[in-house]
Amino acid sequence: MNTPDWLESRYAPFRFKAVVDWVEISVTLPGPSQPQHVRSRMPASWGEPYVHADTEAQSRTASTFTFRLQDPAGPDQLMREVQAMTRPGDPPIMEADIAVLGVEVAFDAFSLADCRADLVEIAAQCYQRHTMLPGGGREPRITMPGHFQAAVGARSIRAALDEGWTINAGVQGAQFTMRFYIKTTDTVDRQRQALPVTAHRARCEVTLSGARSPFKTIGEWQAFRFESLTKHFSWRVDPAPTMLRSALTQIGVAEGARRMNRRKTLRGTVPDHALQAHAKNALRRLTRSQSRSAAEIRPAI
Repeated sequence: MNTPDWLESRYAPFRFKAVVDWVEISVTLPGPSQPQHVRSRMPASWGEPYVHADTEAQSRTASTFTFRLQDPAGPDQLMREVQAMTRPGDPPIMEADIAVLGVEVAFDAFSLADCRADLVEIAAQCYQRHTMLPGGGREPRITMPGHFQAAVGARSIRAALDEGWTINAGVQGAQFTMRFYIKTTDTVDRQRQALPVTAHRARCEVTLSGARSPFKTIGEWQAFRFESLTKHFSWRVDPAPTMLRSALTQIGVAEGARRMNRRKTLRGTVPDHALQAHAKNALRRLTRSQSRSAAEIRPAI
């Protein structure tokens, strides 16, 4: 379907990218160990030392541990890093020893002009105009560490985003949740650091875990095509050639007219093929970056 010029120009001020924010895995090691010892062997690139032993008490030894890897390069690199965690003399860890428990995929919009107002507006649009929010998503939780408030309308959502709050959609702890916020910091070498303004971005995150995880083994991850997640990045817009900022301002005025119907579409709107195309192309690039390299994975000796 052809995209109107006015709709495509709406996103001209942005550059888009999709990333795997984290992957959670369960690994069965060759022998029992304690969490603190396993934690010490974790690669620094995995981010926060998130290690859980499959035992009732963290002080006990176990053979199976849960890890969360930040910004994984791909399944082949993960396999090498997991194999490097074995102790001298242990047999190598194989693909069958690893289960994928969940994944978080993010769709980012960067302002080409480094304009925070543009980031706030597109983040608000990504939430307000989304058609596939998880259950409870229309009653968002606006949060900061240690703080919580309820959203009362479009203006409060944009104000919260501008102040650094996060819009959470879906039931906390569910297998499908989403988050919308302006990303201005990142974890480098396990330290939270401020990003340069050029790296600030509006982020739309999709978390899929348990039965909703799109892949559950290393082999499935290697073969996975991230563009199949495009259904989780679906939006609708007003069918009029309005500018991005003015269109978002109108959202709060026509709140009642935007109620979801049985088909879960926003009344009086049309599919936003332009933004969905940007998301799909970004996810395709993510597939290429996460694909298995030509180098063969060999067990650690």
